[in-house]
Amino acid sequence: MAVPVHSPTKSARQMVEGIGRDLALSDQELAIILAVPIAVLRSERVAATLEQQPTRGRLEQLVELRERLHQTFAPEGGRPLTARRQPLPRGETLIAALMSGRFERVNAALGALDWGIFV
Repeated sequence: MAVPVHSPTKSARQMVEGIGRDLALSDQELAIILAVPIAVLRSERVAATLEQQPTRGRLEQLVELRERLHQTFAPEGGRPLTARRQPLPRGETLIAALMSGRFERVNAALGALDWGIFV
C-alpha cells in the first residue's frame, strides 16, 4: 500500500520532524535512513529532495512503518518509543535495521509480534 509522502495538512519538513519525534530519531539517524545529507534534511530543500527516488520510497516505507509501530506498540495513541530498542532476530535493533535499509526485517519482526510470537 502506497502511503502519500505529503499530507494535505503537513509540509514535508513537518512530516519528517513528526517521524523523528515519534520514533525518537535524531536528525543524523533520519538522514542515514532516508539517505540524504543531514544539511539537506535540515534545509528548506528537504521537500524537493524527498520527492526524488529513491528517497521518496524510503520515506514512504518510513511512514508505513511508523503507522505499524503505532499499531503494535501504542494502540492507545501513545508514542511507540519502546520500539526504538526492540530487538530483532540476530540481535539487531530496530534502529540499526532501519539505518542499514533493512525495512523488511523490521516489518517481519512486527508481524511476529502482532501474532504474539516473541523474536
